Amino acid sequence: QRIMFASYGLIIYMVKLFLPYNLAAFHPYPLLPNRAVIPRLFYIYPFIVICVVAVIYFFFRKERSVVFGLLFYVATVAMVIQFVSVGFAITADRYTYLSYIGLLFVVAFAFDSIYRSKKQPFVSWKFPITVLLVLVALLFGYQTYSRTQVWQNSETLFTDEIEKYPEVDRSYWHRGIFYQQENRNEEALNDFNKALEINPYYGAVYNSRAKLYFSTGKYDLALADCYQAIQFDSLDKGTLINCGIIFRSMKKYDDAIKYFSKAFQIDSNNPGLFINRGIYYDLMNENEKALADFNKYLALYNRKDATAHNYRGVSYSKLDSNKEAIADFSEAINIDPTTSLFYLNRSISEYKLGHISEARNDIMKVNQLGSPVDSTYLKLLGLR
Repeated sequence: QRIMFASYGLIIYMVKLFLPYNLAAFHPYPLLPNRAVIPRLFYIYPFIVICVVAVIYFFFRKERSVVFGLLFYVATVAMVIQFVSVGFAITADRYTYLSYIGLLFVVAFAFDSIYRSKKQPFVSWKFPITVLLVLVALLFGYQTYSRTQVWQNSETLFTDEIEKYPEVDRSYWHRGIFYQQENRNEEALNDFNKALEINPYYGAVYNSRAKLYFSTGKYDLALADCYQAIQFDSLDKGTLINCGIIFRSMKKYDDAIKYFSKAFQIDSNNPGLFINRGIYYDLMNENEKALADFNKYLALYNRKDATAHNYRGVSYSKLDSNKEAIADFSEAINIDPTTSLFYLNRSISEYKLGHISEARNDIMKVNQLGSPVDSTYLKLLGLR
């Protein structure tokens, strides 16, 4: 299999430089419906490789430019052809940008030889070859532009993939994730269902569908999908964390911490674990543990996260570390100045420190953002 797949990749990448047909982000392994038998056509490719090598050896071995270009192609494409099967794609068109330099070097050498020659029939070939090159450049330019439209986003990319390979479960999964991120939940659900119809053992899709059900408040369905995902991959930390989140939202806190603890045993440095377990500890009023988890999350997570700073600020506030709380609330506001909760929380910490003017200013900002404020707190600030 390895030799057949590698030979196929070596030849098909070469062919597609000159005949760029059926372009797609990924080309899946060409297994027959039982997912075990390789089509007979693939047995031919090792012999094609042998024939190509023989032609090069007998006719072009003295042409150093040809040998260099072809060796450059083989050396660079060897890193992406499937000698060792990785992932679900046998080829991917974008893997060959570097490798094609070698083949184009050979093509350039051939055209240069024709243009320099003063012998027939090469002299009479110059004009038609020039016309051909212009036409090919225009055609390839148009195809390049067409492919840029396909690569606009995950929807266009995987829709194109689905049109070419409608039986590949992974394409529906990826497009479903895009739809979910865009809050196009019905379309996302349809794609997740289709992926599972093709492959009912795809644990990652169950996990994604569980997130979708959870986001729409269907906790029982979400939990059922989480269990299915765990059945197919019991060591997937993302699924375990999602189970913990679902149980936490259902206020089944003992079950929630059980799944968070399982995820911790698998990966003790997962940022998603610490932020979600920290929220659990916050709900349990285990404020020091919550603070430790939020600290760990912010240390591991490189991007700015306003929500995490707000959570940590709340933990500091509950521990009467109001200066530190204010610093976190301020950082949350710097990242996202449109969330009224951050101003409200900072106002409360300012009030605890006796900074009445600053507390009032934050409450005025809360009002500007259109959020209600408890009347009792307004009285404490002398605003009612």
